[in-house]
Amino acid sequence: PPGSILNFCIADIHRNPNYFDEPDKYDPYRWLTDDKEKMEKMKKAYMPFGFGGPMCPGRVLSKSESLTMLVAVIKKFNVKVSS
Repeated sequence: PPGSILNFCIADIHRNPNYFDEPDKYDPYRWLTDDKEKMEKMKKAYMPFGFGGPMCPGRVLSKSESLTMLVAVIKKFNVKVSS
C-alpha cells in the first residue's frame, strides 16, 4: 500500500541458494564462473555495503583501502598473470 516501508535483511539474501550455490560455504572462486547469467544474478544480489540511501558510509574508504593494498602488493612482489 502507499506509504508502506519495505525492509529486507541483506544477510538473508547473501545466504539464499537461489542466488549463491552453497551460500554458507566460504568460496571466493564462485565469482570466477564463466556462466554470465549466474554471474549477473550473484552481482545483483551481493550488497556488502547495503543499498540505497542508508548505505554504509565506510564504503568509499573500504574500496580505497583495498586498491591501496593491491597496489602495495603488486609493487612489493613480482606478480604475473598466468594463462
